[in-house]
Amino acid sequence: MATVDFTPEQILAALDEATRPDYVSCRYDRGVAWANGNARQIMARHFLDGTPERNLAIVDKSLREWLAEGPDYDSKDYISGCEDGQRTIRNILDGDTGEVLDALESAADRANRLHLAART
Repeated sequence: MATVDFTPEQILAALDEATRPDYVSCRYDRGVAWANGNARQIMARHFLDGTPERNLAIVDKSLREWLAEGPDYDSKDYISGCEDGQRTIRNILDGDTGEVLDALESAADRANRLHLAART
């Protein structure tokens, strides 16, 4: 797959989609939810009222500081979920083509589904 230079707005949208709350059924899922919840709290902590470039610079710095701390500790399954959740966030910040496109496609599918449901 060709390398894509994503815009800050696309990266922010991918982060928003990738960290959406999801169903938790086991300790692994709790670990992923921990990572996603922390990322959302970090993003919400900042008053993002600037350009997408400025907003991404603020969020990127804070998220990378948190990622450097590593996962919370509990069971092996929980830690594995934490690490996978953090890996997804890190890959999006790094502009990983597959991760960003997957998140944007998921957001588009959800938006289309909700739009169609509202029209019927």
